[in-house]
Amino acid sequence: MSIIYSKTKVSGSFVRPQGYIFPVGISTVGSPPPTTADYLIVAGGGGGSGWSYGGGGGGAGGFLTGSASLTGGTSYPVTVGGGGPGDSVGTNGGNSVALGITSTGGGRGGYGGAGASGGSGGGGSGVDNSSTSCAS
Repeated sequence: MSIIYSKTKVSGSFVRPQGYIFPVGISTVGSPPPTTADYLIVAGGGGGSGWSYGGGGGGAGGFLTGSASLTGGTSYPVTVGGGGPGDSVGTNGGNSVALGITSTGGGRGGYGGAGASGGSGGGGSGVDNSSTSCAS
C-alpha cells in the first residue's frame, strides 16, 4: 500500500516541517493487492478556553482501530482533523476520516461552565470568577 501526496497548495493554517507535503489518500499497489488493512484513525484534540479566568482544557480527539476490506484499484481519501485552537471560548477538534470511517474531534474546554462533548471525552469545565470580589 502506498500514500499519494498532494502536489497542490493546501489552504488553511497547518503546521508541518519545511519541505513536506500532506498525504491525500491511500491506493493499493502490487500484485495481488491486499484485501484488508488495519487502521488507526485519530481525530484532532479540542482547544482549551479562557483568558483571565479559569478556563478548561480541551478533550482528546477520538481514536478508532480495526480492519477494513479493500478493493483493488480503488483510491481511499483520507482527511486528518486538526486540533482546535485555544482561545477565549475554545474550539472543538476536527474529525478525521479514512476508509469511510469517521473519528470525532475532541471537545473544546469550558469557559465559565461545562466543556463540549467530543471523541475521547469532552473538554474540561471552566470556573467563572467574574463575579468574585476580594474583601478589603
